[in-house]
Amino acid sequence: MYEAIAPYSEDLLKKLPMTYASHIKESEHFLQMEEVDGVANTDTYIELIEVNAPWAKYRLTPGSGKKHQLRCHLNSLGIPIRHDQIYPMLTPYQEYDLDFSKPLQLLAKEIHFDDPVTGQERSFMSQRVLA
Repeated sequence: MYEAIAPYSEDLLKKLPMTYASHIKESEHFLQMEEVDGVANTDTYIELIEVNAPWAKYRLTPGSGKKHQLRCHLNSLGIPIRHDQIYPMLTPYQEYDLDFSKPLQLLAKEIHFDDPVTGQERSFMSQRVLA
């Protein structure tokens, strides 16, 4: 489960919680993914956690694990993740211009899986919070 800070959308609020599904593939820019027509190969369950306009905090639960799936899905819904330098537009890399004081506002909050060796259910939760 992930959390993300992205723009608050009154229109989207009426649809939440929701499962967003689409077919994504690599774009011409190797860093970006793009949505294309076709059978969905990704899905993300999206919930609103809180609003601090003009921003909101969303809980994202991916049902699949494609590259940049969460970033691509929120961007497609018109709410790109705060401080994302890849979506909606790829920011040209300039080493002298990197600003690490504005990290991507996407947090891997929880992970659950069965240990492949012991079969034991494992759970981990981050204590970090998004700004």
